[in-house]
Amino acid sequence: MYSFIYNYIFIPLALLYVKIFKKRNAKLAEREENCRKSWEALEILPENRKRIWFHSASMGEFEQVKSVIENIKKERPEVLIICSFFSPSGYNTQKNYPYADAIVYMPLDTKRNAKEFINLVKPDIAVFVRYEIWRNHLEVLKSKGIPRVLINATRPSQNFYRNFFLTQLFIRSSMNLFNNIFTVGRKHTKYFKQIGVRSYIRTMTDTRYDRIIAKIEEAKTKKIIPRELFDGNEYVLIAGSTWEPDERLIYKAIEDLRDELNIKIRVIYVPHEPTKERLDFLSNLLLDNFIYLSEVLELLQSNKSYNEIRYIINNRDIICDSIGKLLQLYAIGDFAYIGGGFGEGVHSVAEAGGYGLPLACGPKIKKSYDALYFLENGGLQIVLSSKHLEQWLYSLIIDKEKRNYLGEIPKNHIYQSAGSSRLITLKLLNQLDKLKE
Repeated sequence: MYSFIYNYIFIPLALLYVKIFKKRNAKLAEREENCRKSWEALEILPENRKRIWFHSASMGEFEQVKSVIENIKKERPEVLIICSFFSPSGYNTQKNYPYADAIVYMPLDTKRNAKEFINLVKPDIAVFVRYEIWRNHLEVLKSKGIPRVLINATRPSQNFYRNFFLTQLFIRSSMNLFNNIFTVGRKHTKYFKQIGVRSYIRTMTDTRYDRIIAKIEEAKTKKIIPRELFDGNEYVLIAGSTWEPDERLIYKAIEDLRDELNIKIRVIYVPHEPTKERLDFLSNLLLDNFIYLSEVLELLQSNKSYNEIRYIINNRDIICDSIGKLLQLYAIGDFAYIGGGFGEGVHSVAEAGGYGLPLACGPKIKKSYDALYFLENGGLQIVLSSKHLEQWLYSLIIDKEKRNYLGEIPKNHIYQSAGSSRLITLKLLNQLDKLKE
């Protein structure tokens, strides 16, 4: 019944959406144009080696699985790793990832597409990440006897969807298509068992934590910007993955701190998407009293001394004008504000938390289990206005002990939750060894 509803109601609507909007949506058009072209990478792979296929929705989900992929390549470099994405943002930013033997687009989940795609991939094991449940692909994999694994599985974030009985029936039916499910926590395992999922379920933690810790330790040894470039008496706020409402709020709070209390504080703005439009908005907001991160990095590559560079960037905020720098930038912060909380939902708070930074964000956090956990345990501050953010920052500036204590809450959680990537790697390799030659 569920496959019938999926294939004769949901899939036709998805196909109609693509047909209507691909001419209006540049990302969708790019995806449709390059999807099959990307499959050429599959045709040149060696035929006589074991293959593990990893599917992630986009860049964020792929970050969760990198530590598993890299562990596999370290243990068994001969195993072929095939990675697929549905979104252009994931494919375009990760298409040169060195630990994958092929990176491709995944087609829309029709029966025909699923059969064709899996015949090209020829996986020995298929691994899906978090909430990627593609029924037709899973059913084709099942019909071929190919093991199906879901890692970092999470229950629906919204109470309505989580408790609505039709949603539960569909989730149960879909989850039963997996052989093994590894969840990110006990409450997620409990939910899947309560709704009757029969697949093997094991409670673990988010594999992304292992990736975050590795990157944090790497960034500590070589900071993207030496903290010595800043005045020893100033504080640094990292504003990560921000949108316009976040930036307006931060700007007002910081200006008030500077004007009313004469506090030296520098903001490093890292917009979620550093497009020309977003960068233009920020430059106008800051009234040209800023410098782009790319310019700072150029200065560091020049023959100028730290004193000369310090003079150039004195009292100027920094705007990050490229992607991939945020995790390194957290290493030089005193506190962090995470964007998205006034829009569709806060972005990842785990990276900043892993550095031991006190965290703040807007009110919409229901989609982030990390943010919910940090809030529940006192490691996250919800701010509703610029005055609220100003007061929070001031309380941390005047009380170093409080600042350190609040930063340790998320950091301890991240570091104590490490290790799932290694366990999942061992599971996958053991399963690979059990397959018939």
